[in-house]
Amino acid sequence: MKIFLSGYYGAKNLGDELLLLKVIEDILAIAPQAEFLVWSIDKEFTNSFLKDYPVSAVDRFSPAGTVNAVKSSDLVVLGGGGIIQEYYGIKIEDLFKDFGYHVVSYAVPPFLGKLFGKKVFYWCLGHGPVVTEEALYFSRWFYSLADRITVRDEASFEEISSLVSKDKVYLDTDPLLHFDFKRWAVEKKEPNILGVSIRWWFFEETLVEKVGRALRRLLSERPDLKIFLIPCDLNLDPAVLGRLQALLPEERLVRFEIEGIEDIVRAISLCQWFVGMRLHSLICAYKLGVPFLALSYDGKTEEFVKSVGAQSVKVVELTEEELFLKLKVLISSKPLGVREFTYKTPEIFKAFINNDILAEQGELKDVKVDSPTFGYLQDFVKTLLQQREELQTKISSFQRLSEELRFENEELRSKVEELRFENEELRSKLEEQRSENEELRSQRDYYISKLNEIYTSNFWKVARTYYKIRYNTPLKYLKPIGKRLKKILSFNNNAYETGIFEKEIKELLSLIENYKKQGKYVFIYPPTVDWNIPLYQRPQHFANEIAKLGHLFIFCTPNSGYDKIKGYTIINENLFVTNLWSQLIRHNDGLENTYIILYSTNPFIKYSELTKFKQQGLKIIYDYVDEIHPDIAGGVSISLERHEKLKEEDVLMVCCVSKKLYNEMLNRFSEKKVLYLPNGVEFEHFNVDKNKVPKPSEIEKLKRVDRPIVGYYGALAKWIDYSLLEHLAKSLPEVDIVLIGVDYDGSLQELLNAKPPNIHYLGKVPYSQLPKYAIWFDVAIIPFQEGEIAKATSPIKMYEYMALGKPIVVTKDLLECYGYDYVFVSKTKEEFVENIKKALQIKDDPEVINRLKEIAKQNSWQARVEALIKRIEELENEA
Repeated sequence: MKIFLSGYYGAKNLGDELLLLKVIEDILAIAPQAEFLVWSIDKEFTNSFLKDYPVSAVDRFSPAGTVNAVKSSDLVVLGGGGIIQEYYGIKIEDLFKDFGYHVVSYAVPPFLGKLFGKKVFYWCLGHGPVVTEEALYFSRWFYSLADRITVRDEASFEEISSLVSKDKVYLDTDPLLHFDFKRWAVEKKEPNILGVSIRWWFFEETLVEKVGRALRRLLSERPDLKIFLIPCDLNLDPAVLGRLQALLPEERLVRFEIEGIEDIVRAISLCQWFVGMRLHSLICAYKLGVPFLALSYDGKTEEFVKSVGAQSVKVVELTEEELFLKLKVLISSKPLGVREFTYKTPEIFKAFINNDILAEQGELKDVKVDSPTFGYLQDFVKTLLQQREELQTKISSFQRLSEELRFENEELRSKVEELRFENEELRSKLEEQRSENEELRSQRDYYISKLNEIYTSNFWKVARTYYKIRYNTPLKYLKPIGKRLKKILSFNNNAYETGIFEKEIKELLSLIENYKKQGKYVFIYPPTVDWNIPLYQRPQHFANEIAKLGHLFIFCTPNSGYDKIKGYTIINENLFVTNLWSQLIRHNDGLENTYIILYSTNPFIKYSELTKFKQQGLKIIYDYVDEIHPDIAGGVSISLERHEKLKEEDVLMVCCVSKKLYNEMLNRFSEKKVLYLPNGVEFEHFNVDKNKVPKPSEIEKLKRVDRPIVGYYGALAKWIDYSLLEHLAKSLPEVDIVLIGVDYDGSLQELLNAKPPNIHYLGKVPYSQLPKYAIWFDVAIIPFQEGEIAKATSPIKMYEYMALGKPIVVTKDLLECYGYDYVFVSKTKEEFVENIKKALQIKDDPEVINRLKEIAKQNSWQARVEALIKRIEELENEA
């Protein structure tokens, strides 16, 4: 037999879930082979709660699922609880909208049952209050759908019997009066615990305040007393109890993890006394022998309280004083004697499914009490009238407040407009001054650098000596001195420079010789960039990792502004930075079998010089790092000519940063001489813990709470797609876009001049501080323009973003970014925006973050340098 069970199931409400369990157990006692389809708000919860029973949950909000389930069943049972009541309103029109959400939806399963010719049974229902004409019409139709009805209280019996034929209505008791609560009870481990469970009700704030004050008074009189706040509806009650908890002393509260229905029963069993609103929480306390006080809000509760001789106080008329006095009585009381109630519904159901005729329809004499229905109808109407009065008062207050706020808002809006206009003017002036300042600073640094070159040059020293002699020596003595100076000046200036730093050169050459004797490699990097530039580049990373392996790396700096080196300085045990490239390279002795790492974009070394290096016994490692393009390397005549003339015999090997460049060089050189060596990451530098990193002031100043940050750092130049960034800013105004880096060629200014409100340029940040900024990105981007530069680029920042655990969105021509997990490649501006949205959805996913960090580890600079050394060894062994 397959039975469709309908009710308020899956809402994690103590009473309704236990009623469902009781009905299932009662039916299985009659029909052991029965199977159940349960109409549930939460299928997963219902299936889990009833995992030991032949139950399959049906989605209450699925019309198709509901129809198919009823159609496939043999019987429809609507079980337990006060289902038809007008606290939340009954409108017949709700049958045709929001399937499964309204009180009238409970008529759907029995209606479908009748439609498909199924028998329909209503199991121990409660009814009311119902007062409006529309609700009475609905109730009459609802009960007419049942073939047999049992009800749990006399008031419901009288009401339903007046709506349909009395012959099919039977009076019984609440099923949970016959439920074994003790199966989940636990031993009381701590004395003097008062359990409290209140629910949402009209005037909730007032109710919470009254209960809170009464409990505080009780606690002050009973220092040994503790309060246990127990939610009897795991979805709705925690919010109300949370507000009550805030009114009570923390140290007087009992802590107990409540995750399921069984835990609620266990919690009540731990209490010496209990105060509750929900009927079935009171029945649970009663059956467990826990004295209770009912906060009563309808007839069903009052009828039960009177039947067992307990105490109650009406919520509608509740006062702090009355509750306090009732609580004092409660904690002085002893457990009530548990009486037995007759429970006939299983017997009635058995006769129903067997088509037996009951001898007579009887009433349970041992539960008859004076019906409180009329009094509670009055309470219900009083509640609604109070609610209406309160709402009208609030509406009037809100209207007055709205008018005041509207007037103030108009004034503020006017002031805001004035301030905005002033702010725009100031911002415009600030940007102009900032631009002028940057330009002046750049010019200043350039001229200082040039002056330093002049003042430290040998020519300046000789010229200064010459003019000192000239202006302080009689004319007749100048002629022989002039001849001598002419002879000195005719010397090779480079040789003279070598003499000035002769000591340093000898030390470096000695160092080179010692490393070679130890079987170590020696690498020299010719000048292209300063060692201390804000954003470390490939040469610095190569230098660090090669030095860590114990080989010697001499990094030659042009001293172009960031370095101020005279002679050389030691970075670490195997890494030296010097400004003596010209002097060092002219030594024919001592440089044999030294490796020169020549950057493909080096603008100073001509092709003709490479042949001289070869004659000196130097070995060239040609590092093909970028498309040779004016936007990257400025003037490209020297580097382009060198690149085009380069032959296989000129170099030991060629390293290619991207597959595009790799494939290009394979057409010119043998495969063994060409190594695919993309960029990498200094993983430990970027693997930072966001919780341990203070937010930089520049990001803090954004003052935008809970707004995601999309970030980019690196060179800001013509190859950046600024139109894409502007489109992104307009498409996602709720997102802040942060740009960090040097305005390489002034191309950024056009974007900044447009003043998009959610684009923020923070300027350049030193490499050492960069992770502390980028960790605050939610999503990282690489917005390169389409073209050969993008296709040939291996972005270092991609691996650095990965080490930070940031999902990445890139443009389509960044071929080196293809094939990585959580790197979203975008073919259009629109797809770029959509990919940002996708990335934001997964930004906090631990699986995503861990995978990105794992990829970063696999692409470290250490791994890259080990591959380089391995290829060098292979080539040297072949030679």
